[in-house]
This record gives sequence, C-alpha cells and structure tokens, in this order.
Amino acid sequence: MSSYNKKHRQKDNIPDNFYLVGISTTLKIYNLAALLNPVLDTRFAIDTHIPGNFSELSLEFQRFRFTSDSMVTYELISNRMDNYSLLKHLHQFDILLRITGQIDGVNLHNIIYAIRNIDHIHAAYLLNDVKPGYYSSLLKH
Repeated sequence: MSSYNKKHRQKDNIPDNFYLVGISTTLKIYNLAALLNPVLDTRFAIDTHIPGNFSELSLEFQRFRFTSDSMVTYELISNRMDNYSLLKHLHQFDILLRITGQIDGVNLHNIIYAIRNIDHIHAAYLLNDVKPGYYSSLLKH
C-alpha cells in the first residue's frame, strides 16, 4: 500500500485489514442474518443505519453487526433500496459482508463457500480488487 493511501486510511480510522464480500440474493437482510448465525457462529444484531444521500431523497441502509471473542467483526450491510445502491459501482450486489480483524485465507474461503451454499443465494464474491477509496461511504459509519 502506498504511503499516501496508508496515511489517508489511518486519518479516516479505516482498518487496514478488512474483507468485503458481495452477496446477490432474494433474501431480506434480516433473513440472511438469521441464516448466517449458525453458519458463521455469530449472533447478528441490528446496528445503526447507514445514510445514503441521493439528489432527490435520503435513504437509510440497514446494517447488522457481530463481533466475536477473537475481535473479528462481521457487518451485513444492505446495498440496495428502492432502485438505489449504497455503493453504486457494486449495484449488482444486494448485501455486503464486511469482515474486519484477523482472519486467514482458509477461513475466508470457507465463509464464502458456506454463504454460497445457503438457499436463495445467487452469488457471493470476495471483492478484494475494488479500490479502498470506494468504501468511504461505508467505512466512516
């Protein structure tokens, strides 16, 4: 990571180690949270909403959060509402899963595989090739 990106990420209190998984599904976010609880050994709870400001209206996108004993935080974030996307460049994903903390590649792979095997999940992809600056609307909340 360049020193420019590192300095700006630290300034915004954005963690250096997080993963973002894009999920395409017909499930509502609260249904997905309930289905993921036994799969990920989590207990997702509703968290603050993330405001989305569009020229003609303001929307609030739902977020569910859980932090494990090992300090890994899982956040399910609604990316779509009424034909609007929180992150426009990721409009094809209905829900985003942000994982913050120490997690190894094997566990990450297993998480994505488990998500893909849930009924009504059409796709789940690790979005590690998206530029960090694109997450600014998600990460400041």
